[in-house]
Amino acid sequence: MANTRRNGENGSNNGNGNNHPMEQVLAMHAELMQTMVQTVQALQQNQNNPPPPNVQHRLGEFLRTRPPTLSLVRDLLEADDWLKSMEKKLLIAQCTDREKVLFAAHQMFGPAADWWDAYSNAHPNVEAITWTEFKLNFRSHFIPTGLMQVKRREFYDLK
Repeated sequence: MANTRRNGENGSNNGNGNNHPMEQVLAMHAELMQTMVQTVQALQQNQNNPPPPNVQHRLGEFLRTRPPTLSLVRDLLEADDWLKSMEKKLLIAQCTDREKVLFAAHQMFGPAADWWDAYSNAHPNVEAITWTEFKLNFRSHFIPTGLMQVKRREFYDLK
């Protein structure tokens, strides 16, 4: 039988820290198996909790709906119309709550964008701004409460 051991050693450590080649192969094999098990477990977890769809994809879907932009609000009801239109477009694109805020802000320019910049810069946690909060503050800034009451009365008087 051929001697396959290095330096004539009988499988023992020669004091230099060099293990037998077979031991090295087995150690590498065990490490590879452990890595494979971890990878399979990670894949199984991702199947149970799939990653959310790509935000870029949803932005593209949203922009394909041709959402309106908002800059200078001349007619106070123009802001309300813009917000209603945005809600419809965001619904079609199936946006998350956070994406609704980001995408709506993306469609603001000029004075409207200045309002958003001031509001978001003053907010203690910009990432936590919800769509409901956005709408509430947008309306309170651009649409006076008294105007909505007047318009509501005018609508009811049309009978």
